[in-house]
Amino acid sequence: MNPDKAHKSDLSRVIILDIILIVAFASCILITTLMYDNESEKAAQKYINSNASSLEHNLEILDFENWDLIIRDFIDYYNMDVIVTDPNGDITYIFARGAMDSENSIYKTLEIGSTGYTLIVSAIPSDVTIIDNNTVSVSLNILLVNAFIVIILIVTSFIQSYRNQIVRMATTDELTGLSNRKSFIERYDEMNQKGKLEDAVIFMIDVDKFKVINDNNGHASGDTALKYIGLKLKELEGSNIIAGRWGGDEFVGIIKSQSGDSVQKAKRILTDLMKDVNKAQIIEGITLSLSIGMASIIDSSDITKNMERADAALYASKNNGRGILTDYNDLADNETDVLRSDTSGSADVLSNTSSKVSDSPKMSFDISKSTASGKKTSGNADNFLDIHYEDVSIAHSDANIYEQVLGGIVDGVNHMIPFAVGGGILIAFAFLTDAASIDISTLDASQLSSFGSITEFAASFKALGDMTFNFMFTVFSAFLAMYLGGYEAFVAGFMGGYMAYVGNAGFMGAFLAGIAAGYSVKLMKNFVKELPSSFNAFSAIIIYPVLSLLLISFLMYFMVIPTANIFNSALTEMLDAIARLGKLPLSIVGGLMMGCDMGGPVNKAAYYFGTTAIMNKEYDVMAFIMAAGMTPPCGIALSTILFANRFSESERRRSGVTLIMGLAFITEGAITYLLSDIVRVMISCMIGASVSATLSELFGCTLMAPHGGIFVFLIVGKPVLYFLSIMIGSLVTAVILGFIKKIKDMNVKNILKIPSIFTMILSLLLLTGCRKNNATDLNTSSEDDHYTFAYTCMDGSNPYFATILEEITTLVEARGDSIIVYDSENDISKQQSQLEDMAFMDIDGVFLNPVDSEKVIVPLKKIKEAYIPVVCFDAQVEDVSCIDSYIGSDNYNAGKVVGDDLVRRCPDGGSIIILDAPSTRSARDRVDGFISAIMGHDFDIFSIYDCSGDEEKAYENTKKLLNIKSDITAIFAENDPTALGALKAVNELGIKDCCIYGVDGSPLIKQELIKEDSPVKGTGAQSPVSIAQKAVEVMYSLLDGETVEKTYTIDTYLISTENIINFDVKNWQ
Repeated sequence: MNPDKAHKSDLSRVIILDIILIVAFASCILITTLMYDNESEKAAQKYINSNASSLEHNLEILDFENWDLIIRDFIDYYNMDVIVTDPNGDITYIFARGAMDSENSIYKTLEIGSTGYTLIVSAIPSDVTIIDNNTVSVSLNILLVNAFIVIILIVTSFIQSYRNQIVRMATTDELTGLSNRKSFIERYDEMNQKGKLEDAVIFMIDVDKFKVINDNNGHASGDTALKYIGLKLKELEGSNIIAGRWGGDEFVGIIKSQSGDSVQKAKRILTDLMKDVNKAQIIEGITLSLSIGMASIIDSSDITKNMERADAALYASKNNGRGILTDYNDLADNETDVLRSDTSGSADVLSNTSSKVSDSPKMSFDISKSTASGKKTSGNADNFLDIHYEDVSIAHSDANIYEQVLGGIVDGVNHMIPFAVGGGILIAFAFLTDAASIDISTLDASQLSSFGSITEFAASFKALGDMTFNFMFTVFSAFLAMYLGGYEAFVAGFMGGYMAYVGNAGFMGAFLAGIAAGYSVKLMKNFVKELPSSFNAFSAIIIYPVLSLLLISFLMYFMVIPTANIFNSALTEMLDAIARLGKLPLSIVGGLMMGCDMGGPVNKAAYYFGTTAIMNKEYDVMAFIMAAGMTPPCGIALSTILFANRFSESERRRSGVTLIMGLAFITEGAITYLLSDIVRVMISCMIGASVSATLSELFGCTLMAPHGGIFVFLIVGKPVLYFLSIMIGSLVTAVILGFIKKIKDMNVKNILKIPSIFTMILSLLLLTGCRKNNATDLNTSSEDDHYTFAYTCMDGSNPYFATILEEITTLVEARGDSIIVYDSENDISKQQSQLEDMAFMDIDGVFLNPVDSEKVIVPLKKIKEAYIPVVCFDAQVEDVSCIDSYIGSDNYNAGKVVGDDLVRRCPDGGSIIILDAPSTRSARDRVDGFISAIMGHDFDIFSIYDCSGDEEKAYENTKKLLNIKSDITAIFAENDPTALGALKAVNELGIKDCCIYGVDGSPLIKQELIKEDSPVKGTGAQSPVSIAQKAVEVMYSLLDGETVEKTYTIDTYLISTENIINFDVKNWQ
């Protein structure tokens, strides 16, 4: 067809369609208006004729203001008269429409009367118009939706028209309507990717003496001949042959037979073509003839070689007198070169392989009557493969469902990857920016939930990254749907993916949305394909998108999303139950879940569990969750390098992007590999991810950021061991995958052999086994006649705990026993990990000072199950059944004696700051004792601030509070280091007359008490030496099988400026 005519035809269709749409829109307006009027009239009548009791209200004098609003609403909004009657039923007031002269007239009128009025609403049917709110909403929604659809459809129709035109211009030869050279090569490659070139034949056609036709009859005659040949080729187009114009008077094509006799089929089709052209009287006085060469396709990956073989056969045809079909496969070896240089004996060589078209009566042919109608000849069952660019799904229609879905997934993932990588890296930059700008240790739980968007610069990265990343599933679902159902399914797939994101249905929800959108549109096409083409065009832009949208919304909102939510809830409950067993089992299961479905519901449930753990300051959970999530893409990328022959060329080529996604903690990077070999990839990824998670937990790694991958390694606790965990897990994934995956490419050699890699893994494991703890080796074992103990406290740098440790160590070693020392550094996740390790160690007892009195319970239960005695000191745990004995100071009294001294010093009261550490039982008891002492003495508490017993935090927070309110009478700190931090802030700000109290009786605080001008006035003294001695005594009693008390209390007392001379200021008491 003439391109100009085709363009005019497209334009005509668009104009006609737009006229139809405008008429439809006008009809919608008319229908909506009629419905509006009709429903309004019905609503008015219904309202007026309803039961009178629903329109009567007893007025009370105190409710005049409320009834004022009600009456005005009836008058102004509903356009009704309001009648007020007295208790006898007599009309007292009438508020008529349009008769109200001021806003207060209703209220003033009712105020004059007495109580007991009854309000009756009435209206005259002929005058009233009651607008039902629901009717208004429905009517306007219908109108707006219609307007929106029409606008979209008009724009879409123009875009689609010009898109088709551009695609046609870029891929179609303007003169013949066949594929141009570039398009033919693309179609060849697509057939090759689908495996359709096996046992296929490639052919080349040349118009004999075409130059003579142009020279003698003009180029218009030559164009007519080319058009006719193109028309004949196009009439043959179908599912197993493609054709195109190679250039000039040369044509090219591919023929394939499903029954395996492609050569014979090609000879038959091409011989018929030669006869048809030879018989046709296209140009007056001229008989056209064609020379054709054909060859069986051998190496389908190289079109050049196959074209050369067909071209050689074509050259033989021309040298043998033209008008001949020659099969390259029948030529003698190396005969091609002879044919090109010496044609003297060519006739003999080709006598058995060439078929010459016999002369036949000439037929007149009117080219004007033969148009490219697009109809296929009924006599040819095997037609040309036509990839319709207007409907990409047709290109995959002959593949089975699995191949279609897999191809769609690959296409969706390819379009999704830029969103995942770009968004993920921007999010990682946001976390990295905050990490470099803020001291994370100073953030509370609410601030940690905003980490990544705290600073303005990070927030901009985070917002853009989230926006981009969140479109990942939307884009995936849209292109999956378009691949399966054509461009008409794009909108339903897009919205389905968005619904999956909003409903937390994850990758699986987006996958189901894409499948449903694609195949629903495909099914609709099958129903309407026999209808007129004008209806098909209308369906493509109205019926398919709208119906598929309705179907997808129903599927997502009533099936997929509710199911996903139930499934996620069940998985979360399962993880909560496992968490009660200990962090080690949790890391194993969490790792398996992260490596299971690469961004699906199982993976997301584990991830959300990790982010929730951050709020509870369980940073080790988030650490092993992210390590497990990074492992699958990194492991697969590593496997493509180590075991290259297990992967196709395209899979190896994608490995770089997959590795980047893995390092950025985007597990979805492994999706394409998973779907190509679900069982093997899932097994290897789950095992590798579980290994990474378990090692991260065993190493005590922590992470305060919920995302970021390698970009947040600066804030990872023990980053080297963390990286080692991920590397080992990735290597495990790579090795397992390489071992169980089938070989795909025998021409590629692997870099390493299996034994070499196992040796590498063993070396890495041995390396990690050589790591040291804070004090000594984990694997210390007790001799038969000696005990080995483990010790962990909240803060080993605190002089109070240093004194306890020194005394315990001295007493234990004096008996010839040993002690393994841990320092939790005020990190509960670290202490939980230490305690879980102790449950599996060969030790005889545990000395424990908990960082968090409640969160140590779970690992303590594991120690109890191992029958290891636990002596807790200084801070009690919430569940005393998990320990054997507690030795601690009378913390309540320590706070109380300090409060009593403050009341004595400041009888007039004042404002107080309390520096607390509420996670520990001992601190809470001290604060309770202090508050009980000052109650009823005119003191007000300005702030209670959590400083976690840390001196630096106390300094920063005290300084912040004093800048807000400087006239503070006293500061009570729950321990001496916190008091020293407050002292530093008070001295720096130059604040006078502020009393500071602590609890401990440490040498440093006592040295302040002897200073006459120091703000420090007292401390609730306790004896760490006595606590340590009692703890050791109780531990050995337990080992000897003796009965011990559940609690031992060590007395506390006040050390103040008045009695400091009675104490040793250089040592603990």
